[in-house]
Amino acid sequence: MSSSPRTRRCPRDPDIMLRPWERCPECGLPPFSIWQLIAIVAPIALTVGLLLSTVVHWPSRAGDEPKMTAIALLTEQSQTRPVSPASYTPTPSLTISLLVSPSSTAKPVAMEPPTSTPVVTEPPTSTSRPTDTPTRTHIATPIPTQANTSTLAPPPTATVAASQVPQRRIAYVSESSGSPQVWLMGTDGTGKQQITSKGTNGYPAWSIDNRFLYYLSNRDGRLQIYRQEIVTGREEPVYQEGSYGRPVILADGRVAYVQASGGQHKLFVGGQTIFSLDRRFDFQWSPDQTQVLIDPLQDPRVLYTVDLNSGKTREVAGTKSWNGSWSPDGQILFASDRLGVAFIFVAGRDGTNARTISPTDKWSQCPSWSPDGRWIAYVAADGPNWNLYLMSSNGTGRRQVGNFVNSTKSAIWEPNSRRAVFESNRYGDWDIFTMDINGNELQLTSSDAKDYDPAWSY
Repeated sequence: MSSSPRTRRCPRDPDIMLRPWERCPECGLPPFSIWQLIAIVAPIALTVGLLLSTVVHWPSRAGDEPKMTAIALLTEQSQTRPVSPASYTPTPSLTISLLVSPSSTAKPVAMEPPTSTPVVTEPPTSTSRPTDTPTRTHIATPIPTQANTSTLAPPPTATVAASQVPQRRIAYVSESSGSPQVWLMGTDGTGKQQITSKGTNGYPAWSIDNRFLYYLSNRDGRLQIYRQEIVTGREEPVYQEGSYGRPVILADGRVAYVQASGGQHKLFVGGQTIFSLDRRFDFQWSPDQTQVLIDPLQDPRVLYTVDLNSGKTREVAGTKSWNGSWSPDGQILFASDRLGVAFIFVAGRDGTNARTISPTDKWSQCPSWSPDGRWIAYVAADGPNWNLYLMSSNGTGRRQVGNFVNSTKSAIWEPNSRRAVFESNRYGDWDIFTMDINGNELQLTSSDAKDYDPAWSY
């Protein structure tokens, strides 16, 4: 008699067949050990498990696919989502003063002039962007649903009779009355008129129809934007505290401005946020008013454009770029020292086809394109001083047309492109000058106090 795998024989009496769990009555043989039982049960359990797995995972019908869980989907999105500019590690913010006069303006390290005239033995010939600074597309900070607190609705576009609108003027800031105040004067420097007197005021900006002049003021103990009607002199607050820099008035009457709050610097348009960054920045509107050029004032110096239709933000010029400026046809001017010395570059509105157009023997920056697209004014270092230069839009015909003497601000073109206005301390204090394309200068202010921040009317 042979034993089956599930029975065993008694060692003393082979005729006695025992089941696994039985003790032999003849010799007292114990049941199977635990390891023997495992050896018997394991194959059975494995077989059953494979059968169950096949039944559970078998598709119920053709075309069925496993579904991605919500957690897996979110993980995948977080790995592929473009990086927002606001995700840069915040740097210690600068104290935002109300009005910074030219003599106290802090210059970024990259903008400091060299102690001697730099010389580049081999000027760059490539017109393509450096390969180590690829263009990246970013998603702008989402626009909040609530608008910024305002005390006055954005002004409507108004038609004013020609008899009510004064001839072209220049608004500027003067400290001749003891504190920074906004003044007006004719384009030849005559007819000077102080139009503010309460608190400290500055950064004047004209409305498109010249009906209003906007400026920053702390007269109520907080920094906010005011506007004054030129004909009546009526003043009223527009947007509240935290603003800095010069506001921009759009063609539809909305006001664009920057505010700082909670470590973030936000660009508002008509009271609604459209861009946020962890560093101070300046901005310029594109000629067609569909994009904004963002120019950070602290490292890392990287230029961005914000598309108002899509909400997307694009890095346009790579690292070490500053002083961004639009051309009338939508190209971008900027300064960069990526090649060792700061040059003036021009590129497409998306940053492609960047090329240098300034000389290779001077540290150059602060470019400004004339409204008619024919001329570019810029600042270049001559030893320890900064001077004003002019060249055609293709970079030819470069010549010095004005002495800035330590001013590192761009010249501001008259809307008809005939002249540019700039500020200089060549005679000891800051005064305002104009120059035409032939280099003819006219000094507009000559007080013993500081005069600065000029703005042409339209």
